[in-house]
Amino acid sequence: MWWRSSSRVSRQASETASQRAGRKGASSTVSWFFATPVIYPWFDAPEGTRRFLSFNPMTHVVVSYQEILFFEGPFGHLPLLLLLGAISIVFFLCAYFVFDRLRDTFAEEV
Repeated sequence: MWWRSSSRVSRQASETASQRAGRKGASSTVSWFFATPVIYPWFDAPEGTRRFLSFNPMTHVVVSYQEILFFEGPFGHLPLLLLLGAISIVFFLCAYFVFDRLRDTFAEEV
């Protein structure tokens, strides 16, 4: 019996930081998956939950695909998709500016 507990302790001690970070990354990916209405319809969520879900940028992309492919009626997420596209362009331009400034010393900075 004592050998089982000692092997568990040695296994936990030999776990690297990257393995622990990988587990945390996997749990955040699963959380993000369930915070995006992929497996449940957007309109079935309560109003407070929909407000919370609207902060997730992937929600608008997924709901737009669902509206186009599966449901009849108006396409209601177009303004939010345009806002998401504009924010993405701004982030891209900022990242390009930073990368352009650090191009010569990028390997040392990272």
